[in-house]
Amino acid sequence: MNLKNIVLGTVAAGLVMFALGGVWHMLLFLGQYEKLNYFSRAEVLMPFMMAGEVLRALFMTIIFPHGYKGGNAVNEGMKFGLLANALVASVWVTWTFGLQNISSFVGLAVLEGGFLLVSGAIGGM
Repeated sequence: MNLKNIVLGTVAAGLVMFALGGVWHMLLFLGQYEKLNYFSRAEVLMPFMMAGEVLRALFMTIIFPHGYKGGNAVNEGMKFGLLANALVASVWVTWTFGLQNISSFVGLAVLEGGFLLVSGAIGGM
């Protein structure tokens, strides 16, 4: 994979996942996240949030070609995004629950695990 494809894939997937994160966390499920006591800062540090999504997109963009063996690239990208982000979600949800005063592990797993799987699948496409 050449540098141009890595940059384009990273930017596209990063923007999509970041935008979806805003919709998911601030519009669709804000009340549920507040009930879980998920947000521990008065203000979110958006540059760090964007950097996290760009890094996730970068690694997805770099790793995907190593496992891609042909077939419909959109379907394969979606499957890869699900699989890669199942790993991310399992670690992220477990560590977050262990570090933050969140009221429900199951609630966190459903909300944040769901976000990571959905955004990873869409970002992988």
